[in-house]
Amino acid sequence: MPRNEVSGGRFRLISGLTTGTVISSTKVHDANITQAELRINGDSLGGINVSVSNDGGSSYIPVGNKEAVTFASTGNRLKWKADFTDTSTNPYPTIDSLTVLFK
Repeated sequence: MPRNEVSGGRFRLISGLTTGTVISSTKVHDANITQAELRINGDSLGGINVSVSNDGGSSYIPVGNKEAVTFASTGNRLKWKADFTDTSTNPYPTIDSLTVLFK
């Protein structure tokens, strides 16, 4: 059962739910991906934890907004996931846009 939805071009939790996860499709690159940097815009971003993977989702590394991470493993299949938590301090977490820069 889906726990997130796209509404008005934004990722958000389905009304009435307090947690959910969005997982991207896999982007296959010609060369190994050694680093990734996250750029995210939205509301209540403290209620969203994003992780990136260079191995198609077998393992993920947490990454903060405007933060770069270096992968310890080799891989060319980029994927991201966003875990949403609706709390009193971060109500209605929403992603307006999410970009992953990589090399």
